[in-house]
Amino acid sequence: MFLKACEAYGLKNCDLFQVNDLYECKNLYTVVNCLHALGGMAQKKEFNGPVIGVKVAKENKRFFPKEKLEMGKAIIGLQAGSHKGASQSKMTPYGALRQIIPDGK
Repeated sequence: MFLKACEAYGLKNCDLFQVNDLYECKNLYTVVNCLHALGGMAQKKEFNGPVIGVKVAKENKRFFPKEKLEMGKAIIGLQAGSHKGASQSKMTPYGALRQIIPDGK
């Protein structure tokens, strides 16, 4: 009954828990996760009482004209920023042994 009410309230199916998780105390993390999701949905729906969980964001759809999307394809990756010549040369690769003692000794 609680899970059906949560679903009707707007919670996603992935935020709900299995009844056995609660009654057999097997996966209480999913139960707590469900309560946090329920609290976030309550905040989204303007609940003014004490809060738990993170408020669910409101949808913010955006529309880009086809010309604008085509302009984005023409940008070369390095035009958006660079690593200013940084590289991994002269660094010890993963799994390789690191020489701590100088070769001459």
